[in-house]
Amino acid sequence: DLGCGFGYFLYGAKHFGHQVVGLDTDDPYLLAVTNLLGPKKVQHWIKPFQPLPELPDGPYDRITAFATCFDQAGMDGQWGVKEWTYFLKDLKRSMAPGCVLHFKFNQYVGPGTKSGIGCKVVTPELIAFFEGLGGTFDKRFYRLADAPAAIAKLP
Repeated sequence: DLGCGFGYFLYGAKHFGHQVVGLDTDDPYLLAVTNLLGPKKVQHWIKPFQPLPELPDGPYDRITAFATCFDQAGMDGQWGVKEWTYFLKDLKRSMAPGCVLHFKFNQYVGPGTKSGIGCKVVTPELIAFFEGLGGTFDKRFYRLADAPAAIAKLP
């Protein structure tokens, strides 16, 4: 789980028999709770155009990110296609064949976005990018089946 925060999702998934690993910043408050819950956690700050660290126990069948913050949604430095392309290509090395991505995005700003009801989850440019990979959106949720195959087609 990328940006796992306290590790609540990891805790639930582990309870249901999944092997889990989280990745998030080295915030002592978040880490203290994660340590209480018990899942493995890699401390790392995800930044644009910077590789991810080696992640233990991979490759993974599922990679999740809920309420992403690392992509700077709605802030200065909000990720675009170039940042996401780099990130996904780097993340691919941690994916098992057929790995499924599940991302829940925070609110983006930019062309086509509005506050309140009807707001866009991502910019139109990013919607086209993510849908072009073969994934589907359900409101703020994005799912990409067989992510390694889709990402392998990126330039």
